[in-house]
Formats: sequence, C-alpha cells, structure tokens
Amino acid sequence: MIIQTTFNPVATPPEPHSAAPDGAKPAAVGQAPTPPPPSKQQVEAAVTAINRSLQPSDHALNFSVDQKTDRIVVKVVDSESGKTLRQIPSDEVLAIAESIDHYQKGLLLSQKA
Repeated sequence: MIIQTTFNPVATPPEPHSAAPDGAKPAAVGQAPTPPPPSKQQVEAAVTAINRSLQPSDHALNFSVDQKTDRIVVKVVDSESGKTLRQIPSDEVLAIAESIDHYQKGLLLSQKA
C-alpha cells in the first residue's frame, strides 16, 4: 500500500538569478500553486479511512489525531495482545509540543496587552 502526501521535507533549491526586464520577478516555470492545508475534518476522515483499510489486512498500524496538539499519531500495535510497541511521535514529544503551544499562546497574549 502506498500513501502519498504533499509534505516534502527536502527543501527546493533556489532558482538561479536571471535578468528580468524592469525589475520584474521571473515566473516560476513548471510550479503549480500550493494547495491550501487540509481542514481538521478532512484529516480525521483520512485517518478513519486509513485505519479502516488496514483492519482487514491484519497490519498492526493505528493512525489517530492527538486531541491536545492536533498532530497525527501513528502507533505500531501488536495485533495479538493489542499492546502499543511504538508510537510516532512519542508521548514525550507530544507533551513538549503542547507545552510549546501553551508558551507561544502566552507570549501572544502578553504582547497584545
């Protein structure tokens, strides 16, 4: 099964400079506009569909959305015992992300005051 994503962790190299008339910015060739990010409902629907498609094949993967951070969580589960063998991102990373989010919200509120 192949799951495609629009996330590209590799940065696109900068385009070479070219002389454009009157200081106009040259148009990027072959680049489509970036689509908007998916809504929370679309992500949850995709997670549900992935989990449903993996159930009959006896794969031990479980996809979910963390309610506190709104991040996608993948768990590798032992299909016989139901025990979580591995979670990506880990609970510790999710806790750090939540604390950073709280910290940033606090900074935003203090800057507005």
